[in-house]
Amino acid sequence: MPAPAVRGVLDQGSPAVEAMFAGNERDMVVGIRQPHQSEGEAMSRPVPRIAACAAAVAMVVTFGALMMPAAQATPNVGVTGKVLSKVLVDGRMHLNTHGPSDLQLTVLTVAPHGQIGWHSHNGNALVSVVEGIATRYMAMDRRCRPEHFGPGQGWVEVPHHVHTVHNETDQPLILNVVLITPTGQAPGVDEPDPGNCRF
Repeated sequence: MPAPAVRGVLDQGSPAVEAMFAGNERDMVVGIRQPHQSEGEAMSRPVPRIAACAAAVAMVVTFGALMMPAAQATPNVGVTGKVLSKVLVDGRMHLNTHGPSDLQLTVLTVAPHGQIGWHSHNGNALVSVVEGIATRYMAMDRRCRPEHFGPGQGWVEVPHHVHTVHNETDQPLILNVVLITPTGQAPGVDEPDPGNCRF
């Protein structure tokens, strides 16, 4: 008695492939039906039985994988968490490190009308404003134009760019700063006044 047919379902408009065991033990008959042909008009040719069996097994494995339930995440046990800050950084961020790095999280509080002196970083610094208004000035800007950042905003400092950050308000300024510095180097470097700002 011939084995039941193995049928592959293809996209609409593609040839349908039908395979069934012939009467002998060595061959299977594979029929390729074009969209305009009926099942009886399909051209058939013998192929080695092992190849057709392999195709049938592959179809079964694929179907089984599709029917498997999606993997479920494992639950956290005994874990609590707190988001320190989440901010929007305009533009693209490029963080390139070469070799081992030190990762440091620092919380800075700048008193009203206080300032962080001119400085640079040996690595990248990711700054987020938690509270207050930060005003940043860049040494490379000869016109000394201020950049203002409020809560929910942040910026990225690239290595060796000299800058200063001021609190020009009557309220405290709180910053979360993540420093990514090559191991063994200082995260911050004091810099002389570049002379482009009059304060």
